[in-house]
This record gives sequence, structure tokens and C-alpha cells, in this order.
Amino acid sequence: MFKLRRFTKNVTLPCGSYTDLILEVLTPKLRIYLASRSLVITSLLFFSAAPCFAIETRPNIVLIVADDLGWADASYHQGKIPTPNIDNYSLGGLRLERFYATRACTFTRVALMTGQHAAALGMHNTVISWYHRHGLPVATEILPEVLSEAGYQTFAVGKWHLGNGKKEYWPTRRGFNRFYGHLNGRIDYFEHTIEGKHDWRIDEQPVWPIGYSTKLIAEKSQEWIKEYAKNAEPFFAYIAFNAPHSPFQAPKEYIDKTDPNLPEDKRIYNAMVMALDDGIGTIMSAIQDSGESHNTLVLFLSDNGGLEKYSEPTILRGEKGSFYDGGSRVLSFAVWDTKIEPAVSNVVVRAVDVPTILARLAGTNFKNPRGVHGRPNPSLIGVGNFESEEIAEPLLIDMGEDSAAAILGNLKLVYQNGKSELFNIEKDPSEITNIEKSFPKEKEQLLNFISTIPKSKPLVKRSYFMGKDVSPERFIWKVPDVIGEEHTLRWQLGFLLLILLPSGYLVIFYLLGTIKAKGTITKEKSPIFRRKK
Repeated sequence: MFKLRRFTKNVTLPCGSYTDLILEVLTPKLRIYLASRSLVITSLLFFSAAPCFAIETRPNIVLIVADDLGWADASYHQGKIPTPNIDNYSLGGLRLERFYATRACTFTRVALMTGQHAAALGMHNTVISWYHRHGLPVATEILPEVLSEAGYQTFAVGKWHLGNGKKEYWPTRRGFNRFYGHLNGRIDYFEHTIEGKHDWRIDEQPVWPIGYSTKLIAEKSQEWIKEYAKNAEPFFAYIAFNAPHSPFQAPKEYIDKTDPNLPEDKRIYNAMVMALDDGIGTIMSAIQDSGESHNTLVLFLSDNGGLEKYSEPTILRGEKGSFYDGGSRVLSFAVWDTKIEPAVSNVVVRAVDVPTILARLAGTNFKNPRGVHGRPNPSLIGVGNFESEEIAEPLLIDMGEDSAAAILGNLKLVYQNGKSELFNIEKDPSEITNIEKSFPKEKEQLLNFISTIPKSKPLVKRSYFMGKDVSPERFIWKVPDVIGEEHTLRWQLGFLLLILLPSGYLVIFYLLGTIKAKGTITKEKSPIFRRKK
């Protein structure tokens, strides 16, 4: 039960079956139309899940993703890198201390867009690189498409990393109205290139901006937030920084602020984190200046754990690429003025939960709930008038080809290469003591759970991961200087003709030399074979 306070004094409405029935009957477009006419109807129709909570309007949504930011790289986790903006805004919202992304870039981005684990889509064994032809399957409904259909204005800024080889994978073809940034990861921060090929565009057109990538992303986000905040429709902003991912580059003014006694590469890394923190400050200030902070949900997270060599030391075991907590347990917080109270949460929240939660807050759902693994419960990020409860069922964190990590309460199972380990995350956050012999029932439950997770055939047979490039898809010829489908196809065609034309001449020569007047072929008298004698 919840109370509506707009247009009525004290009207109490039931939750659950009645409103669920209404949602089943009405089409999405009709729901949007009705919602625009009455906030009472909005509260009834858009938030019909049990348990219920009341909310008057659909919020603007800003999803900010850092890249390779380590657990202790924010100073509120006792790190030594100054991050005043991350610290201040996290303290003003809900700090999600048990937020799990995945072990690497692409896998988390798949989860954030689809609400599905990468393994379900065959994208679990490799991160996408500039020469790959595959991308996030177009048949899979993703978050910006869901929100766009629900009446949201959408834009993406920064790193995409979900497919660049074909335009059908590009953000402007996947539900985003606007896009500014780069299609790949690991780009040069000043030249905006990857392996010498330019990768920066606005919408679908290449552009050559001057400046540091992190600053460019923050400034464009600031511009578009202020612009979209003026519209009557709510907006969804997906802002994905490349920082502090390699290559390690930073402006001199930030490097000069770091400890001169540190190694040079560590100083640069710290400078990158400081620049990222300033970028987040720019975005949050834009939200405040727009006058929409009271109706804007901000969710911040890193896409995976940091690198032990560069990130601040932490008690978490492992680093990026690992199934231990150091690889996937990341910094995260949610901010929403007047809606989210400052607090610290130890409830498990995962990247796959994010799109289903955001869709629910927008008053809609993914069309195919059977293919969604995320929990659509807004209370997981502090929204609602009831407390979150930990689900007493196993939750998948991440899955590879023959590896996986799953959670059951405070117990975490790590399965790799046919061997399993069980840890109590609450008592043993460093995952040192394997307690699987003490909890055989729970271990078996988690193993059985992992075995039931649907997994699709990998889209790429071999992997590019953690700096090792063994993909058979890599082009072996020179490609143009600008990333894009049209350029790639042009060079593919040229390479194909280079092979086929000589082969065609050889076949013609053979036939002319072996066909006699009667139309018979005499192999022994062929000029080709005579030449070999």
C-alpha cells in the first residue's frame, strides 16, 4: 500500500495484482500518454511492483562509469589520491559498498545495457577491439532503447566499447539520440586515436577536437545536461570515461599536483584519477545548475577493479581480470536529492541489476524478462520507502568460458578450471581462507546454480584480454586512419580482389591450355603440366 499526495489529500491504493493487471492490458504508448496527463496515474501505473513505493515523477537518469578505477583510488576508501568530488557526492548519497561489476570492460558494459550476463550473449571471452567485426547483438533490447520508447531523451558521451566494425552496433543505432566520444577503449587521450587510427566522433561523423579526452567528455556532458534539462521530457545520460585506463597520459597541471617522490608512471596514473574527479565535479555542477537535481538520479560506478601496479593498495584480492573481489567489486554510489538519504549499504548490487532498476524507475520494463538476469528493485540503490533485503538465493557475479563467481549471502564461490573456492566475504574480505569443507551444502548449491546459467557460443573463438592479442579476426593489412565501417569494408574488398584476380587468371590459363577442339580436356597435354616435366 502507498499514499498519493498529488491532486488528492489521502488516497490509499493497493499494490501488486491490480496494477499488474493494468500494466498487462495497457500498451507502453498508452501508459506514457496517461502518465503525461496525471501524476496520480503515473504513480499507479509505472510503479506497480511489490513491495511498492511512491514516486511522483519519472526522474532524469545520469549513469557515470569510470574505467579501471581501483577500490581504494577514491580517498574515502583510505587511498592517497585526492578525490574531493567523488568523496563529497558519495557521502551525500548511498555508498554501495558491495557493488559488483565484472572483471573487464566489455562484460560490464553488456550487463549495464542489457541486464544480462555477457555469457548469455556469447560475449564473455574477449573484450572488443577496433578490428573486431562483432558487437552487442542488435536483436537484444538494450537500456537506451527501452527508455527511448518510454519517452526519454537519450545521449551517450565517452567510451562505447560495444562494437565499432558495423554501424548497426553504434550508439546512435541502439537508442541514443546523440553521441559524442569514441567507439573503442584504450585511446590516446590527446590524439584521440587507437593504434594510429582516429576514433572520435559526434553522432556518426568523425571530428578532431583539441584537448584531453577526460575534459572533453566532462564538458560535452555539462553542455548536453543543461540543454536536455530544459525539455519537458526526462533525459537519460550515459557518461563513460576512459580514465584511468591505459595509455597512461595526463595534462602537466595535474601531474604537477602529485607526489614528486612517486615513480613517474604512478604520478601519471594519480593525475588521471584527479582529472577524472574534476570531470565528475563538472557533471554534478551541471546537474545542480540546471535546477533538476531534485529530479535527477545519478549512479556512479567503475567498470571493473583496478590494476595492482597503479591503483592504491587495497585489502581486496586480485585485480582487473580476476574473479576475486579485486577484479569486480568496485566503487559505486547513488545520489538523488530528496529521494536518497545519505547512508552506507552492504547489500549486493550488480551491474546486471542496473538497467532493470533504471527501467523500473522510468516506468517501463524490458520486453523480454526471460532474458534479463537483473533484479528490478529500486530499493537496492536506496529508492523507496522500505529497506532492501538480501535475497536468500544465489546471485551470479561473472562468468567466463570455464570460470565463474557467485554469491549466496556472505558466501562467495570462485570456480576456475575445475576447482572451486568458498569464502566468507564479510569475515574474510581478502578471500584468503577457503571454507568450502565447512559449508559443503552451500558449495554444492552454488555449483549447481552456476551449471544452470545459460551460456551462448562465444562470438569470438579466441581472446584479446589483459594485453594479449591472439584473435584470429585481426586484420593483416593496412587499414585507413579513421575507424569506421565504410573504410574497413573498402579495404576488405581490396584485399579480396587482390587474392581473387590472380586466381581467376590462373584458372582461365589452365582451361585455355587444356581444352581441345572437341571440347575434351587432356590433362597430360596441358601447357601447365608440360612445363613441369
